[in-house]
Amino acid sequence: MKRIISLILALLIFSLPAFAQTSDKVDLISLDGVTVYEVGDEVLGMDKDAFKEYVKENNIVFYGIANDNSYVIEATCKETSFSSSVKDFKNIKLSDIKDFADSTKILNYNIERLGDAVYIIREVTSDDLAESSKVTQFITVKQGFVYVISVINKEGAEKAKSVVSSIVYNFTETPAQISVWHIVIVSAAIVLVLLVFIFVGIALIKDLKKRNAKNEETAEEE
Repeated sequence: MKRIISLILALLIFSLPAFAQTSDKVDLISLDGVTVYEVGDEVLGMDKDAFKEYVKENNIVFYGIANDNSYVIEATCKETSFSSSVKDFKNIKLSDIKDFADSTKILNYNIERLGDAVYIIREVTSDDLAESSKVTQFITVKQGFVYVISVINKEGAEKAKSVVSSIVYNFTETPAQISVWHIVIVSAAIVLVLLVFIFVGIALIKDLKKRNAKNEETAEEE
């Protein structure tokens, strides 16, 4: 009995780090042919601290540079009341997407389906870029979040479209749902560990009492 209890206790304790680690990072999107940069890396002349601040300020969930250096791609992610209600652009009419674009002051855009998502697509300008570089933005709603994906290249929108059409959205739950789910699992595991400790403690106390009683009986007989 004690061996079984000890085994259960060990499994519960060692399972806690595994549950915790799964919520450390959620890869929301992936794309082949790019080198992905994360917080702690140096990129495009920015040191680690500068890049960390850039990622934090802009809610960036993906930042990559093509392996052939032909483009840079970054994606931001944000939850709004609109995105949480519609969940995915594929769930609503084209007219509703247009209303969303107009209400958020998006100008000179078109709407297309690329890969597994429907995007509002527009070309934008930036004073921070060289004159030969172009920025194409792709705005979509997936899993209840607004994604703004920016592709910087020299070829323009058509090349950027071919890049974005290859994006894979990995998650099946929203980041918030995943986080809460793992918190629940970890909390339940902690409660189970405490219950096992209590059970083991009570069992040990009873065992000690029995041993003491038996020793007293043996002493009296002698």
